[in-house]
Amino acid sequence: MDLKGMVLMEWLTQVILMAATAVAFVAGWVAASFAVAMYVFGAGVLVALAVCTPDWGFYNTAPKTFLEPVSSDEAQFNILDLFPSEAAKTAAEIRVSGGEVPTRYNGSSGKRRKR
Repeated sequence: MDLKGMVLMEWLTQVILMAATAVAFVAGWVAASFAVAMYVFGAGVLVALAVCTPDWGFYNTAPKTFLEPVSSDEAQFNILDLFPSEAAKTAAEIRVSGGEVPTRYNGSSGKRRKR
């Protein structure tokens, strides 16, 4: 089920349950029986369950394609390649090695402001 299918399923669930509630109210009022209202509403819930729970074909109108799996050897990459600037790479190298990041890289002057 894709995202559009999930939105459709949610909408269908709400419409079916609202319609079942209205029909159950009227049926219970006419029959002057709370049990009749609950039976009719229960039937509506079962209809909603049958329509919305299975992954019907009309829920898959815009399926997403996923990437092909890669082996663990191909998945190795250098984390420093994710940083766009040299300053960020240098700061990341220092963090990875466990050192202290110089103030020019972390954007602070090292002094605290007084309140």
